[in-house]
Amino acid sequence: MAKILLIKTANTSLKTVGDIVGIFEDTHKFSEHELLTFNVVKIEGTREEVVAKLNAIHVPMDRAYKAVDGSWSRTRPEEKEVWKDADGKWYFLEAQPKYKWSTALLTEQEKTTLENEATGLARDAAFKNMIVNPGTWDSKNKVEVTDLNKVAMEL
Repeated sequence: MAKILLIKTANTSLKTVGDIVGIFEDTHKFSEHELLTFNVVKIEGTREEVVAKLNAIHVPMDRAYKAVDGSWSRTRPEEKEVWKDADGKWYFLEAQPKYKWSTALLTEQEKTTLENEATGLARDAAFKNMIVNPGTWDSKNKVEVTDLNKVAMEL
Protein backbone atom coordinates (compact mmCIF):
# COMPACT_ATOMS: atom_id res chain seq x y z
CA MET A 1 0.00 0.00 0.00
CA ALA A 2 1.00 3.58 -0.58
CA LYS A 3 -0.27 6.70 1.16
CA ILE A 4 -1.25 9.80 -0.80
CA LEU A 5 -1.21 13.14 1.00
CA LEU A 6 -3.98 15.46 -0.30
CA ILE A 7 -4.87 19.12 0.26
CA LYS A 8 -7.80 19.21 2.71
CA THR A 9 -8.78 22.87 2.39
CA ALA A 10 -7.81 25.45 -0.21
CA ASN A 11 -6.19 28.55 1.26
CA THR A 12 -4.72 30.14 -1.90
CA SER A 13 -5.59 30.18 -5.59
CA LEU A 14 -2.69 27.80 -6.23
CA LYS A 15 -4.04 25.05 -3.97
CA THR A 16 -7.13 23.01 -4.78
CA VAL A 17 -8.83 20.54 -2.48
CA GLY A 18 -7.61 17.11 -3.54
CA ASP A 19 -4.25 18.24 -4.96
CA ILE A 20 -1.61 15.58 -4.29
CA VAL A 21 1.16 16.96 -2.09
CA GLY A 22 3.13 13.74 -1.84
CA ILE A 23 3.11 9.98 -2.20
CA PHE A 24 4.60 7.90 0.61
CA GLU A 25 5.23 4.27 1.52
CA ASP A 26 2.67 2.62 3.81
CA THR A 27 5.21 2.64 6.65
CA HIS A 28 5.47 6.47 6.65
CA LYS A 29 4.23 8.12 9.87
CA PHE A 30 2.60 11.54 9.44
CA SER A 31 2.83 14.23 12.11
CA GLU A 32 -0.26 15.46 13.97
CA HIS A 33 -0.04 18.72 12.02
CA GLU A 34 -0.01 16.84 8.69
CA LEU A 35 -3.00 14.75 9.71
CA LEU A 36 -4.92 17.91 10.68
CA THR A 37 -3.93 19.81 7.52
CA PHE A 38 -4.12 17.08 4.87
CA ASN A 39 -6.21 14.07 3.95
CA VAL A 40 -4.40 10.73 3.75
CA VAL A 41 -5.66 8.14 1.29
CA LYS A 42 -4.31 4.60 1.07
CA ILE A 43 -3.96 3.16 -2.41
CA GLU A 44 -2.94 -0.26 -3.73
CA GLY A 45 0.73 -0.59 -4.78
CA THR A 46 4.09 0.64 -3.58
CA ARG A 47 5.05 4.29 -3.71
CA GLU A 48 7.16 3.63 -6.84
CA GLU A 49 4.29 1.81 -8.59
CA VAL A 50 1.82 4.61 -7.85
CA VAL A 51 4.26 7.29 -9.04
CA ALA A 52 4.91 5.27 -12.24
CA LYS A 53 1.16 4.96 -12.94
CA LEU A 54 0.62 8.71 -12.42
CA ASN A 55 3.63 9.60 -14.58
CA ALA A 56 2.25 7.39 -17.37
CA ILE A 57 -0.91 9.52 -17.58
CA HIS A 58 0.79 12.85 -16.89
CA VAL A 59 0.07 15.63 -19.40
CA PRO A 60 3.38 16.50 -21.09
CA MET A 61 4.50 20.10 -20.60
CA ASP A 62 7.48 21.87 -22.11
CA ARG A 63 8.70 25.34 -23.12
CA ALA A 64 8.19 26.84 -26.57
CA TYR A 65 10.36 29.56 -28.11
CA LYS A 66 9.27 32.18 -30.60
CA ALA A 67 11.56 32.78 -33.57
CA VAL A 68 12.07 36.15 -35.25
CA ASP A 69 9.76 35.06 -38.09
CA GLY A 70 6.96 34.48 -35.55
CA SER A 71 7.01 30.67 -35.66
CA TRP A 72 7.13 28.63 -32.46
CA SER A 73 9.45 25.72 -31.67
CA ARG A 74 10.45 23.65 -28.66
CA THR A 75 14.08 24.00 -29.71
CA ARG A 76 15.77 26.83 -27.88
CA PRO A 77 17.81 29.05 -30.17
CA GLU A 78 21.54 29.06 -29.58
CA GLU A 79 22.58 31.70 -27.10
CA LYS A 80 25.99 33.28 -26.46
CA GLU A 81 27.29 36.16 -24.42
CA VAL A 82 28.78 39.09 -26.32
CA TRP A 83 30.59 42.31 -25.45
CA LYS A 84 30.89 45.67 -27.20
CA ASP A 85 34.16 47.58 -27.55
CA ALA A 86 34.68 51.34 -27.44
CA ASP A 87 34.28 51.53 -31.25
CA GLY A 88 30.84 49.92 -31.07
CA LYS A 89 31.87 46.50 -32.44
CA TRP A 90 30.43 43.32 -30.92
CA TYR A 91 32.56 40.28 -30.04
CA PHE A 92 31.82 36.84 -28.60
CA LEU A 93 32.63 36.60 -24.89
CA GLU A 94 34.35 33.20 -24.82
CA ALA A 95 36.41 33.67 -21.65
CA GLN A 96 34.63 35.57 -18.91
CA PRO A 97 36.82 37.70 -16.63
CA LYS A 98 36.28 36.73 -12.98
CA TYR A 99 35.80 40.38 -11.98
CA LYS A 100 34.59 43.25 -14.11
CA TRP A 101 36.89 45.79 -12.44
CA SER A 102 40.59 45.52 -11.71
CA THR A 103 43.53 47.75 -10.87
CA ALA A 104 45.96 45.27 -12.46
CA LEU A 105 46.42 47.32 -15.64
CA LEU A 106 46.64 50.71 -13.92
CA THR A 107 49.90 52.60 -13.96
CA GLU A 108 51.52 53.45 -10.63
CA GLN A 109 50.50 57.08 -11.20
CA GLU A 110 46.84 56.06 -11.70
CA LYS A 111 46.92 53.94 -8.52
CA THR A 112 48.36 56.89 -6.58
CA THR A 113 45.71 59.18 -8.06
CA LEU A 114 42.93 56.83 -6.92
CA GLU A 115 44.34 56.67 -3.40
CA ASN A 116 45.05 60.38 -2.97
CA GLU A 117 42.63 62.44 -5.07
CA ALA A 118 38.97 62.73 -4.13
CA THR A 119 37.87 64.20 -7.48
CA GLY A 120 39.21 65.40 -10.81
CA LEU A 121 39.84 64.34 -14.38
CA ALA A 122 42.86 62.19 -13.51
CA ARG A 123 40.80 60.25 -10.97
CA ASP A 124 37.97 59.83 -13.50
CA ALA A 125 40.44 58.51 -16.09
CA ALA A 126 41.89 56.05 -13.57
CA PHE A 127 38.39 54.80 -12.76
CA LYS A 128 37.67 54.28 -16.46
CA ASN A 129 40.88 52.25 -16.82
CA MET A 130 39.73 49.93 -14.01
CA ILE A 131 37.10 48.39 -16.31
CA VAL A 132 38.29 44.98 -17.49
CA ASN A 133 38.16 44.94 -21.29
CA PRO A 134 37.35 41.36 -22.35
CA GLY A 135 39.38 41.80 -25.54
CA THR A 136 42.60 42.63 -23.74
CA TRP A 137 41.86 40.20 -20.91
CA ASP A 138 41.80 37.12 -23.18
CA SER A 139 42.50 36.82 -26.93
CA LYS A 140 39.63 34.30 -27.28
CA ASN A 141 37.29 37.29 -26.82
CA LYS A 142 38.37 38.94 -30.10
CA VAL A 143 36.09 36.92 -32.43
CA GLU A 144 33.82 39.51 -34.04
CA VAL A 145 30.06 38.90 -34.24
CA THR A 146 29.67 40.03 -37.84
CA ASP A 147 25.88 39.58 -37.88
CA LEU A 148 25.42 41.98 -34.94
CA ASN A 149 27.87 44.45 -36.40
CA LYS A 150 25.98 44.48 -39.74
CA VAL A 151 22.75 45.34 -37.91
CA ALA A 152 24.49 48.12 -35.98
CA MET A 153 25.89 49.58 -39.22
CA GLU A 154 22.43 49.50 -40.88
CA LEU A 155 20.88 51.51 -38.05
